[in-house]
Amino acid sequence: MSGQIPILQWWYENHEEEKYGLKKAYQKYCEEEAYEGDKETFGNLLRKLKDKGLLEKPSRGVYRLSENGKTKACYIKNQGLNELPESNEEYDEIVEELVYFLEDRKEQEVKNAYSGLYKAEICLSEIEKYGQNGLMLADYFEENPERFIEALEEALDTISEIQDNIDYEFKIDVDYYETEIYKARDAENLGEIVTLEGTINYASEFSPEAISAVFECVQCGDRYQKEQEDEKIKSPYKCDCGSRKFELESKETVNRIDLKLSGQKGFNEEIQATRTEGTLTKRLVDAFKPGKSLRITGVVKEKQPNKTEVTPYVEILDFEDEVTDYVETIDEEDRERVREKVEELDNPFSAFSSSLAPDIICQEQMKQVVAASLIGAEADSKQDGRIHSFVVSNPGVAKSDLMSFVKETFPDTFLSDGKNTTQAGLIGTPEQEDGVWVYKAGKIVQADEGTLLLDEFDKLPEEHATALNRPMSNGTVEIDKGSENLEDLPAYASIIAAGNFTEELDEFSQVKPYLPDHAASLMDRWDLLLALREKSDEEKQKINETILDKHTDTGVEREPEFSQKELLIYRELARETNATLTEPAKQTILKWLKGNLNIAEVKGNKAFQKDSRRHLETLPKLTKMFAKSELREETTMRDAERAVQLLSMCKESLGLSDGETYEDLEEQEVKA
Repeated sequence: MSGQIPILQWWYENHEEEKYGLKKAYQKYCEEEAYEGDKETFGNLLRKLKDKGLLEKPSRGVYRLSENGKTKACYIKNQGLNELPESNEEYDEIVEELVYFLEDRKEQEVKNAYSGLYKAEICLSEIEKYGQNGLMLADYFEENPERFIEALEEALDTISEIQDNIDYEFKIDVDYYETEIYKARDAENLGEIVTLEGTINYASEFSPEAISAVFECVQCGDRYQKEQEDEKIKSPYKCDCGSRKFELESKETVNRIDLKLSGQKGFNEEIQATRTEGTLTKRLVDAFKPGKSLRITGVVKEKQPNKTEVTPYVEILDFEDEVTDYVETIDEEDRERVREKVEELDNPFSAFSSSLAPDIICQEQMKQVVAASLIGAEADSKQDGRIHSFVVSNPGVAKSDLMSFVKETFPDTFLSDGKNTTQAGLIGTPEQEDGVWVYKAGKIVQADEGTLLLDEFDKLPEEHATALNRPMSNGTVEIDKGSENLEDLPAYASIIAAGNFTEELDEFSQVKPYLPDHAASLMDRWDLLLALREKSDEEKQKINETILDKHTDTGVEREPEFSQKELLIYRELARETNATLTEPAKQTILKWLKGNLNIAEVKGNKAFQKDSRRHLETLPKLTKMFAKSELREETTMRDAERAVQLLSMCKESLGLSDGETYEDLEEQEVKA
C-alpha cells in the first residue's frame, strides 16, 4: 500500500486527538515509525489525506484526524489492511472490491456499455469514496496503476457474460497528482503518478504496435501466446516437443503515439509522453495534434536511448483536451439566463464590445473591431468563419491591456508578443527526433480554431510577419524539410493584432507613412484595419472628465452589461449560431458595392475595381457576425448596413473615402 494508510493508522493509534503542523508531524512520524522519506513527500501524503476528507485543517497550517478519518482508520485496523497481503491475494481482493463497486454504483451504465449504447465512465473520485474500502482501492491504484486497470477490466468481465465487447473510460478526475513538468522529469518521480498540463510541441502519427501474439508449432501443432515488447515480433524459444519452428497465427495490437508536452516556460520545460489506444476516434486523433493544449495523467517511466543516457517519459493513462472541453462545464441555467439577457438588449454587440476590459474608456472603436473577431462569422466553417483584425495607434491607448483581458477571459485565446517572439515560436519549426522529422508547433498552430492575439505587432520582424500569409489566407502551415514532406498542420485561428505607428501620429497627418513597414505585406489579409489617431482636445477633455467622475461622489460608475463569465457564455452562444446570408442582406451589400464602384469610376480609381473581391469576402462575414451577435440564424438588411458601417469606420480611420481602397494608401505616402 502507499504511505497514506500507515500515516492514517499512526495518527489514529497514537495521536487521535492531536493537532500538528507539517514540521511537527514529520518529526514525530520519523522518530516513531523510522520513516525515511523526505518532508516534501510526507507533506504530499498529508495533502492527499486531507483531499480525501480523512484529515482536516482546524486552522491554517495545522492538521488533525477528521471523524471520517477515524472511522476509516478503525475499519482498516479491524480488517488488518495495514499489513501488506501477498501479491496474488491482494490483487484478487482488489478485483472483488471493484466487482462490488460496479454492481452497486455502475450496473446500468455497464449494461449500456456492453450493449454498445454508451461508453461507461468510471471515475477514480467515485471509487475512492466508495464505502469503507474506497481508500484501499485508491491506494492500490496509486501503487500499481497498470495492475489496477487490469483488475478493473477483470471486474468488468466478471459481472457480464459478454467478455470482449465493453466500451469504458477510466477517468482519473482528482487533482492531488498535479505537478510541474520540470518536477516530473526528476528521477525521484520514477514510478509515480503525475498530472501535467501543457501544449503538444510535436507528435508522431498513431501507429499499430503488437502487444501479444499467438504462435503454432509447425511440428506438433501446439499453440503458445507470447507477450511482445519490441517492434519486431518474437516467437517462443522452443516447443515442448523440441521444435523451434513456429508460425504466427494471430496478434493483438494497439495504436501508439509518442509526443512531447511543454509547459508555460516554453521549450526548455518539456517531457516525452506516450499513449496507447485500442480503437482510434476522430476526437482522439484531433486531441493529440501538435499545438493542442492537453492535461494528462500517467506514470513516470524511463527509457534508455543509449548506454549513458536515461530519459524520463510519461505513460498516459488518462487525458483531457481542456481547450475543447471547457464550454461543456458551463451550466445550462447560466446559458439560458444569458440568452434571455440578449433578447432584452437593444444592441447585444455593443454591450459585448463595451464590456470587454470595462476599465478602458472611450475606446469603443477598438473594442468593436476586437469583438467582431471574437464572435466570427460561421460556426460550421473554419475558413470562412475567421475575421482578422489589426489595430494600430500611438502608444498609450491600452491596446495591451485589452489583449490581456481577452486572454484572461476566453480560454481558447493565445497571446504572442511581437518583440520577443521568433518565427519558430510563431509559426513553428521542423526538427529531427531520433532520425524522424517532426514538427514543433508555434503559436498559430496552438491557436487552431481559436484566436491568436499578436501584441506589439510593429516590433515583429518583417520575415516573421510574412510567414503569417499562408495561415491567415487558408488556415494551414506548410511543412517542408529537405526530402521529408510533413503533412500541413491546421492553423485556423482568427488573428487580432495590435501595434504602434512608427512615429507619433497627430489628428491631421496621413496614416500610411506611419504604418509599420511589414504591415503592407499583410494588408490584404486584414478584414478590419483600424488606425486610431490622436484624440482631439475635446475628446481628451471628455476622457479626463470621465476618469475624474469615477473618483467623486457625483460620478456614477456604470457596471458593464456582461460580467466576465457572461462574456464567455455570450461569445460561445454567438459562435455556435449559424447565420445564413439572406437576399435582402445580399442586395444591401451589392448596392453599397455598386455605389462605390461608380464613385471609383468617376474618380478614375481602378484600384477599387480590382479590390472589390476583398469587400465581397469581408462584408458577408461581418453581416453574419452581426446576426450571430443577436443569436439569429438569418441575416437582415440592418445587419448588412451595420457591416458596411463597421468597414467604413475602419477605412475612414485610414483616411480612405468611398471608392478608395488600401492601394490608395500608397498615394498618401507619395503626397507625404
